[in-house]
Amino acid sequence: MMLKFKRISQIFIATIILLMLSCLIGCVTKGKYNKTIQMYKEEITNLEKTNEDIKNTCEEDKKALQVEMEEIREKMKRQIDELGVKLEDAKKAYEASLYGEVLGEILFDSGSARIKQVGEENLSKIAKLFLSKDYLHSKVSIEGHTDNEPIKYSGYKSNWELSLARACAVVHFFIKKSKIKPHRLKVVGYSEHKPIATNKTKEGRQLNRRVAIVIYPQ
Repeated sequence: MMLKFKRISQIFIATIILLMLSCLIGCVTKGKYNKTIQMYKEEITNLEKTNEDIKNTCEEDKKALQVEMEEIREKMKRQIDELGVKLEDAKKAYEASLYGEVLGEILFDSGSARIKQVGEENLSKIAKLFLSKDYLHSKVSIEGHTDNEPIKYSGYKSNWELSLARACAVVHFFIKKSKIKPHRLKVVGYSEHKPIATNKTKEGRQLNRRVAIVIYPQ
């Protein structure tokens, strides 16, 4: 009887120990699970905060960009307005200028930028006007023009070079022979792109081959 009771007691104790171990293991597993869940919750919270920070940064960058674009827009508007004033002043000055032209045939042989004798005589007369009291300090623009015939034998690459070379030749004449101060002179080559007559006729092309002399008011 005692042996049987002892055996039952051992089984009971073993059962109690197993139950305690089961509870302990369950508690450990549940605790680990809760910890994992808490970790994920914290990660989600951090991600939401990061997303909010990025959103706020984007909004700030957007506002800063809008401000910068508005400043650029205002700056460009001011520059355009100022340019408009300058162009208007230039237009008024040009309208008040003295404009004259000398035909290319009088100044140069065909395809050449070397001034002929008769051309020098005409330029000397014009230079006297530059040195007169009324225009002594005026700026002078020398503008070379050609017709639209392609360059063939002169050695110049195109009418651009020829028109500029002729204008330069006239400027050098004014400086060396007529003693015009270099700072008063400006050289421009327009090639064939500012015709005053048609290039379809011989007479029209002759008119387009010219050197224009513009005296601006003091």
